Amino acid sequence: MSECGQKLREKITIVTHSLPLENANGGPMTVSALIEHCRKNNYFVHIVVLRYVDDIAFEEVNIKEIREKVCRLSVIDVPVRSSGCKQYGILGNLVGLRDYDSVLRCDKLVLKEIQEYGPEVVIMYHWDSIASCRLVKKYFKVALLGDPLNAPSFRQAKYQIQESNKLCQPKALSKYFVYWIKNYRAGRVMGSLLRDCGKVISFQYQELRLYEKKYSGKIHYSPTPVNDSSDRDYWGSSETLLDTEKVTLLLGPSNLNSTVTSAGLAYFADNVLGGLLAYFGPNKMDIRIVGEGKLPVQLHYFLQSGWIKQIGRVDPPDQEFKNADIQISMTPFVLGNRVRLITGMMHSKCIVAHSSEAANIPELLHGHNCMLGRDGAELKRIIIFLIENKKERIRLGNNARMCYERYNFPPVACRKIMEMIYE
Repeated sequence: MSECGQKLREKITIVTHSLPLENANGGPMTVSALIEHCRKNNYFVHIVVLRYVDDIAFEEVNIKEIREKVCRLSVIDVPVRSSGCKQYGILGNLVGLRDYDSVLRCDKLVLKEIQEYGPEVVIMYHWDSIASCRLVKKYFKVALLGDPLNAPSFRQAKYQIQESNKLCQPKALSKYFVYWIKNYRAGRVMGSLLRDCGKVISFQYQELRLYEKKYSGKIHYSPTPVNDSSDRDYWGSSETLLDTEKVTLLLGPSNLNSTVTSAGLAYFADNVLGGLLAYFGPNKMDIRIVGEGKLPVQLHYFLQSGWIKQIGRVDPPDQEFKNADIQISMTPFVLGNRVRLITGMMHSKCIVAHSSEAANIPELLHGHNCMLGRDGAELKRIIIFLIENKKERIRLGNNARMCYERYNFPPVACRKIMEMIYE
């Protein structure tokens, strides 16, 4: 047990998936920021972590790091997924929830850990954590939400069908109908999981209306907190450090196998990259793709030709952000809240993104702290303009940093979350 401060305000349990490491991808980074804020404000923090068999984060050094940060750490091993969902029967199978039956089988273990600790509040990050707490009735529960259930596969399928103009073909139509049924039933499951939550907070702005239909109370929106790991000296002298002949484009860091990242990389390859190479040639740009996993097939030719570089996982990725001139994210359909974009804002990066990326991050303002494009042609023109205009890159990057400090800096964002919980 680590030391948690002289004055303890309240005992809090946070239930999450994977270890909440500061340099992880996505959700764990958000939970890490919340834990750090609670520690500094003298909350007595207990973490319940769901450990999946394929989670590479559970190295002994990482577990030790989390134990030193919190007052109690409980690791619940999630069983290997089974063929059916006992709680929801055939519905669970059709919805296709990741390890849903396995998570449900952890509910008694999670309940035991929470009862032994006896917190005033139980904070659950995302759907698998909420499902694992279904037996927790005695304590005040708060749900922190990201993507809607089943949304990644449904929205990607919908986008692909619409783009291919095959909606009128029976095979494509039947595929879309299956995904629509899954999405509808996932909505029923979300309503069931949120029913006994005392508060619901969404990190995704556009999903508020959807969540309000599933929950009888008010849904609160909060900007996503991300810990500040930037080099302040670097940020203040960015104009000097960006004075290089080659312009570095950063895609990532992220899990390249995820729906969002793979779709964005494929879109970049199909609609933007060829035009940039035709305009500048390969010697003007250093294109770096950072993250673990496999590249989509659309990028294989460019990789083999040496026109892009696949860096792999970098931990921590701060140096990649520091060396980048432009950060690119191009998911062509609305899905999720790109934590990597918020990290780019924290590092005062010039951000270029598909306009769909801003739907759930309303703090992204085109022409002020980022540049947004509606299609490949517009995104290509924006990147060409920024490669040729260093001062504009610096202006956008500095405004992005100020936006981060106003909305996503943990003392601001986490304080807002805790105020929502206790209001």
